[in-house]
Amino acid sequence: MAEMEQKMKELTLPPSNMEELNALKAQREAKLRTMCKVCRRKLSIMEQEMSCACSYVFCKEHRDPDRHLCYIDHRQTGRHKILKENPRIEDGGLHKAKTPTC
Repeated sequence: MAEMEQKMKELTLPPSNMEELNALKAQREAKLRTMCKVCRRKLSIMEQEMSCACSYVFCKEHRDPDRHLCYIDHRQTGRHKILKENPRIEDGGLHKAKTPTC
């Protein structure tokens, strides 16, 4: 019953102009920043500041990417970051390691 009352509170009339639409979007976005995306629990101010790479905010239980079914592949993005920051050295590094012969 409480869930049905919650849904009834969220229902609104459609906006009559673009200004009302933009105001409704801003209100909704502000409200979503204060609630967990999965369980809809109210978040503390500290939790509201910690957002995932998918740009949503979650409570401590759902903060891990595997707990909220994050669509971003964090493992692959980490691999790309490592490859970008540490490029492979093909032949250039081999001759540097050799000691000069007299």
